[in-house]
Amino acid sequence: MFETSTFRNVFWKWQTLFGVAAFILILFLTLQIPAHGAEPTNDKIICVPDKDGSVYLVPANDPELLKAVKDKIAGKISTTTPKEGVTSSALDEVNTLRASKGLRAFIFDPLLTQGAEDCSKFRAANLIAGHTRSDFSFLPTGARANAAGCAAWEPSMGWGSCCIYDNATYAGAGWSLGKDGKRYMHLFIR
Repeated sequence: MFETSTFRNVFWKWQTLFGVAAFILILFLTLQIPAHGAEPTNDKIICVPDKDGSVYLVPANDPELLKAVKDKIAGKISTTTPKEGVTSSALDEVNTLRASKGLRAFIFDPLLTQGAEDCSKFRAANLIAGHTRSDFSFLPTGARANAAGCAAWEPSMGWGSCCIYDNATYAGAGWSLGKDGKRYMHLFIR
């Protein structure tokens, strides 16, 4: 009896020690691996206050994004009313894909559409295939989105972005053709 309980005590102590060591190792490795393959940086962040009290955090080494944020705050990019000519043709493509899966159509939101078109133009001009550092900064004042999807595909591939099949009610979509011949598509939903 004495030998068995001693063996159990030693076994549990070693098992506990091994478990703690494994936990520490996993924690250490997790902290050392940057998210999504990004390199860790020591970039400085600039805080840009908006008139409504909100603050945009912009990396100091990204002058284009800083200019876009300052232009938005100054009202040069968007206003509370949608731009003339904002249409739902891109959203029609999205709703066609949704219908093919038996989902209800998104309801056209002109402010979300304006934001999607502005963001897609910026992405196309800068050949940004994925999200910008601040997609939501392209939304006009008064617009609200819960999620954004984007893609940059050859035109023959049709519409592509995340959020197409999400359970949202309102949406705005836009795309712009980049100098590389790809369609830079953007979708905002709420």
